[in-house]
Amino acid sequence: MKKIISVLLCLSVFGAMALGSGSSNSSEKTEKTKETTGVEEVDTSPADNDVVPSEKDSDAVDRPQRSTSSDDINGVVIDKCKISVPDYWKPKVSTSKKFVAYAETGEQVAMLHIHTYVDTEDPVTFEVLKRDTDNGAMSEYFAKNFASCGEVSYEEYDNGEIKGYIYSGTGKNQGSDLDFFAQMLCFPSEKSGTWIYVFVENSKNCEYQYSEAFRNLIDSIRFLTSDEEAEIAKEAEKNKDKYSYDDYVEMFSKGDFSLVTPSFKEEMDAYEAFYDEYIDFMKKYYSGGTSNLGDMLNDYNKMIEKEMEWADTIDGIDEGTLTPADDAYFLMVSLRIENKLLSIYGISFNF
Repeated sequence: MKKIISVLLCLSVFGAMALGSGSSNSSEKTEKTKETTGVEEVDTSPADNDVVPSEKDSDAVDRPQRSTSSDDINGVVIDKCKISVPDYWKPKVSTSKKFVAYAETGEQVAMLHIHTYVDTEDPVTFEVLKRDTDNGAMSEYFAKNFASCGEVSYEEYDNGEIKGYIYSGTGKNQGSDLDFFAQMLCFPSEKSGTWIYVFVENSKNCEYQYSEAFRNLIDSIRFLTSDEEAEIAKEAEKNKDKYSYDDYVEMFSKGDFSLVTPSFKEEMDAYEAFYDEYIDFMKKYYSGGTSNLGDMLNDYNKMIEKEMEWADTIDGIDEGTLTPADDAYFLMVSLRIENKLLSIYGISFNF
């Protein structure tokens, strides 16, 4: 895992600089609005119809759909719901509240992100979702995944177990020449009192299209049976003295790092500090704060050298010597760094 995450972050750094020469304009933010989603309002409008365009229709390149066979399915449980996820989605985060996985990485990206949202203001019902779909709040939430987003289309969805809305559209990350296609399902889980989001995003230079893969995913969603819930509760009781990733994150949020090896924490903090330096540099570049091209290239070359040193350091970690708390701290720092990198382009995921 350490090596995979290190490589992903490395690609983010080099990709950002390579693509960053395109545009330096940042998306203008408007006042914060809070309907169901609790996100900032952006300048986009919902579609005038409920027709969801297929990715193939909007893409000149005829790429095959990602197929799913019957022998490569994993059951992912998110908040009392079970989803059949093909194993070509390689998990990066898997907890009872969130699941993040990638099917393609590198110069192209295909990402699956499933997460829950606890609404403290509105009841978790289909009627509330319909209201926020009709008034454009959900389209705004969808568009926030991009620095720029085209028209957002939506349609009502019902697989017999769950009922919600599917939102679809294309977008572009700031400073990038890559076009992305994305689909998102949102539905109320009245059983657990939470909203559940299933989001699939892929760049259009991916080897495959993922619109059918998305449909297969959401068609498989069902609520756990009482027997399955009892089995999960039994397993949780058996492991109640063991810390989960979420337990560690809660401890860290309270400033409790007592279970993390001190020298390892110091190293990870320095690792994050390097990326903070890089992100400050990129934000200065995009804001037009760097006028001397020679100085900018000199700083960039230094950062490349540092990044390569850090890649070697991370790859050299002996995972057998790490405690579970060390593993959790590494993952938390890595995800935090990735979110900071995405923030350069106005994108944020609540990992």
